[in-house]
Amino acid sequence: MNRNEHRKKCRRRHRIGSILLALLLLLEGNTVFAASEKASSQERMAQTESIEADSVSNNDTEDTESTENIEDTKNIDTPPIYGSIHSPQFKKATIRPGIDVSKWNGEIDWERVAETQDFAFVRVAGRYSGNGELYVDEYYEKNIEEAYAAGLDVGVYILSQAITPAEAKEEAQFLLKRIEPYKKKITLPLVFDYEFYSNGRLTQAKLSKKEHSSIVNKFCSTIEKAGYTACLYTNLMMIQNHYDISKINKKYTIWIARYNTQVSIGSLIYEENYDFWQYSSKGSVDGIQGNVDLNHQYVIKPGKINGFYVDLSSPAAITLIWEKQIGVYGYQVFRTEAGNEEFTKIATVRGASMTEYTDETAEQGIEYDYKVRAFYKFQKGNRGGTYSDIVIAAARILVDPVSDISETACTDSTITFSWEAPEQASGYELYRYDKMAEEYQKIATIEEKEMTEFTDEGLQAGKKYEYQIRPFSRTNGGNFIYYGASESAVLYTKLPATEELTVVEKGTDSLTLSWEPVKYASGYRIYQYDSKTEKYKRIAEVSGKNHTSQTITGLKADHAYRFKVAAYRTAGETSYMGTRSAALKVRTK
Repeated sequence: MNRNEHRKKCRRRHRIGSILLALLLLLEGNTVFAASEKASSQERMAQTESIEADSVSNNDTEDTESTENIEDTKNIDTPPIYGSIHSPQFKKATIRPGIDVSKWNGEIDWERVAETQDFAFVRVAGRYSGNGELYVDEYYEKNIEEAYAAGLDVGVYILSQAITPAEAKEEAQFLLKRIEPYKKKITLPLVFDYEFYSNGRLTQAKLSKKEHSSIVNKFCSTIEKAGYTACLYTNLMMIQNHYDISKINKKYTIWIARYNTQVSIGSLIYEENYDFWQYSSKGSVDGIQGNVDLNHQYVIKPGKINGFYVDLSSPAAITLIWEKQIGVYGYQVFRTEAGNEEFTKIATVRGASMTEYTDETAEQGIEYDYKVRAFYKFQKGNRGGTYSDIVIAAARILVDPVSDISETACTDSTITFSWEAPEQASGYELYRYDKMAEEYQKIATIEEKEMTEFTDEGLQAGKKYEYQIRPFSRTNGGNFIYYGASESAVLYTKLPATEELTVVEKGTDSLTLSWEPVKYASGYRIYQYDSKTEKYKRIAEVSGKNHTSQTITGLKADHAYRFKVAAYRTAGETSYMGTRSAALKVRTK
């Protein structure tokens, strides 16, 4: 990110050891990997040739007419030594060359650039370090269009001076709005270029590590919620002194600026997550006049997706969820019918944080196998990762809840109830509430749709019971898909028979009856036998469990009568009758 006009001239101080090392690297080839035994010689080279400061980018500047004093990185650029030693973590990586550009690079012949480069980051916008206003790079549209047309993979960046999370969000939204027409052409991350200017607003804000990290995370989270992949551009001094980097690099990828032979050298060490390394600000690339920033991209096959599961709360469609992989373009979802080994890609989900997909094309009741993998998207061919484990799921058949649960018969130890059969149900699970366990517990499974009546046995007399019914359907693989439970139905067993019905007082025209109290009773009903109808007719009712006597009047002298008594229980507007007592035969005086 070019700022040549703002840099102090570097002072070169070469020692014999560093010169010999440079010659050795030139003879042995352009690309080697760092090893521990080379550390001491490289540290000596770093001490004599490179002193990094907080400003990281030599070829980028904000759009301002006045020049600002930007701290000098004092790096000595002697290609091909710079950028030639890669961290051991990238031994299996594909290393791709790329550049980053802004309006300061002027007119670019992208066809010629594409002969040597694989990718380009294009500056889209920035924030002035003085007045804090946002601006647009006048070349960004042209650079995106032509870089993509030439076959380069394109990413974009904004030069930030945000001093609050709100400003970082504003910058993210500003960037997103301007790249919307180019969404399909931008396949590399959207980058937060966050760095100090001498006497700039970010420098003067004197923010803490926590505040800087919060600003970075707000930008990155806003970008990834929009379906892109976010990245932080920074250097090692910023990482060590101005960020709580573990709060950033465990969620988002990093672009390291380090103008030296390798990233970790001397006292500045960083061997954690990063995907890009800007190793020179004084590169030369055909198609660009003057210096240009040079970069490496490290492309490693994405790892296996973890935490892959089906969200069972989804009502009808199949919703898949998995864990994020940092820095990837997105994810590919594959499906096949259960038992079929040939998978078909059914979706591409863009964005590293977009870790959910709903399969709305799945047929109801059909069982499917799913797998997912992360991938990088390039014009010259994607790089797919390791597949997740397979999960099995089926779209739920739309089954209505069970309704109209009603009691059809009961005894003092059984309740028989029935319900309406919903369409598409294959069977039912029946649940009874357990007061001790404070939960509904399954008491039966009925695997025939037409069987819509059940008798619950072994119950206590006169007791209240609560039931729920949950329908289920079957997949083509024979597995059950369960649906929501019905509303609770409150039903009662019969009260036990009233016992010890006796006469306690006789008169010529009255009889006083007495009986034992019945548990759970709300009251009692007294019945007298009618010889004309040959049936018992209710003649009196008393309320209260302990109201256990009643005087019957209006009788004939010296006449035989027969009586029965039954307890009842009231629940709401409904009365539940108990079993009638044995008949009591008695004669008046």
